[in-house]
Amino acid sequence: MVAGRIPHLRIVSFLLAGFSLLVCLLCASAFVAFRAIQSIEQNASRLMHEQNAGTRLVYDLQQEEDALSAVFYALVADPESQPQTELFRQLDELGSRIHASTETGLKLGTGGNWLEVRTAANAFIAELRRTLIRGSAPSTRVYVSHQALVDALSQIATQSYQRSAEAQAREAEQTRKWVRNVLVLLAAALAIAIPIAMLSIRGAIRVLRAQQWQSRELERLTARTMSLQEETARRFSRELHDQFGQTLTAIEANLVAMRDGAGNPARIEDCLALVKDGMANVRQISQLLRPSVLDDFGLDASLRWLAETFSQRTGVTVQYESTFSGRLSDEAETQLYRITQEALTNVARHSDAARVRIGLSASGNMLTLTIADNGHGMPGQQTGAGAGLISMQARAREAGGTLTIRSGRGKGVTITVNLPMETEKDHAPENAHSVGR
Repeated sequence: MVAGRIPHLRIVSFLLAGFSLLVCLLCASAFVAFRAIQSIEQNASRLMHEQNAGTRLVYDLQQEEDALSAVFYALVADPESQPQTELFRQLDELGSRIHASTETGLKLGTGGNWLEVRTAANAFIAELRRTLIRGSAPSTRVYVSHQALVDALSQIATQSYQRSAEAQAREAEQTRKWVRNVLVLLAAALAIAIPIAMLSIRGAIRVLRAQQWQSRELERLTARTMSLQEETARRFSRELHDQFGQTLTAIEANLVAMRDGAGNPARIEDCLALVKDGMANVRQISQLLRPSVLDDFGLDASLRWLAETFSQRTGVTVQYESTFSGRLSDEAETQLYRITQEALTNVARHSDAARVRIGLSASGNMLTLTIADNGHGMPGQQTGAGAGLISMQARAREAGGTLTIRSGRGKGVTITVNLPMETEKDHAPENAHSVGR
């Protein structure tokens, strides 16, 4: 059977679509990865800036709290010997610095109880001022306010560390999200790339096999063509030598005899018969080269004549049926005629068939030629191996059509040729007849 044609346009379209989608997915993966890197860098920079700012503020407040604690411890040790003016100046300076630090913390928006720190620091500074004014030992309220300031600073430091840990966790989760997105896109690209690669490999293998098959077929067809040429040359040579040579020799002898004596009617009749026989041989050789009925009357009449002459020569009953009487191009008519001629030759040589059916029909713009016999058939693996069958397949392709062969052992052989017609043809009513033995 003729190898199926590969739907090249459909495969190419599918591959182009797949490759385009693959490129889009890879570009999207690259874009997402680039955005992920940018986002990670920006978030890391922002997180580092916030951590540095928070850490610096906590450190400054701790330094200021240490200075306040130093004043507090000095008052606890010896309240009467401390220089009040210097201590007041230190308290005012520390109060201003604490106020500035807490104000900065509030403006950064990093969260935290900065107001509580400011309130606790102001309360502690106020208690130290009252202690300095009284010139007595610090009261319990001083201790309480000092502890409140220490607790507030400790809470600020704890919150700063917690916010840093939470920010790092959010950054890690965002990074994982970006990575998941990139991996999903890459997985989709891989899922598309694998079938495309498999389809490309499969298509390449099919094309390679088709080319190898066509190469082998071309070699067999070339050998078959040369063999047929040699066979035709030998047949023409034998016909010319055996028929024309003898005919001309006999005519020459008769003419010589008539030249030497009176005309002999018998010899004249013999010369005429020889001339007629020579003319018949010329017509036979001409039909072998190309039947004139094909040029004069078209494919329908040529196939009918071929069926009749084959039945007369071989004794095989040939039933010819036709619903087509139009004309095709010279190339198409010649190829269909030669296909039928080769099929009948195979019937005579190989099939041992008693009946052959030839059908020619048109449906829409499709012409169908069928040659079926009731011979012993042939195995499936041989339906495309013979040189004659390869020649028929090549002729069908040359005419722009397709040829299929169905056969089985003991079931005969059916050859079907489907050929698209280029123009509208005239159709005739069904005309069927049988040529008997």
